[in-house]
Amino acid sequence: MNNKKIGNGFETEMAQLLFRKGFWCHVMASKTAGQPADIIAAKDGHPFLIDAKVCSDDCFDLSRIEENQKNAMMLWDKTGNGQGYFALKMQSDSTIFMLDCFTALLHRQTRSTLPRVEVEQSAHTFDEWLKRVLT
Repeated sequence: MNNKKIGNGFETEMAQLLFRKGFWCHVMASKTAGQPADIIAAKDGHPFLIDAKVCSDDCFDLSRIEENQKNAMMLWDKTGNGQGYFALKMQSDSTIFMLDCFTALLHRQTRSTLPRVEVEQSAHTFDEWLKRVLT
């Protein structure tokens, strides 16, 4: 299976997971020029902008954060909607981590990749994230 199909599959999986947890979700149509994120989700008055990334070799390649994604997530926050997130699915065991945009950009200043051990230190598992953002 090619990377595009894997990525599109995770976008759908992530939206379905959020929906099962009571979120309203919309998966943005993929455009040739790229879109600023993959999913807009909302629950209880809390909106979320999420970009879904499958991490082959359990490592997040920080160069995969595109300029339009960075700009959109920063504007999302500036306009009062909160932080944007990267949903990172580890290929080895399908664990999903939620990494906020600002932490990802901070790491990108000093390195090009974020190995799983550092993802675990910098992000929250999906279930931990749900508890944090909805309390």
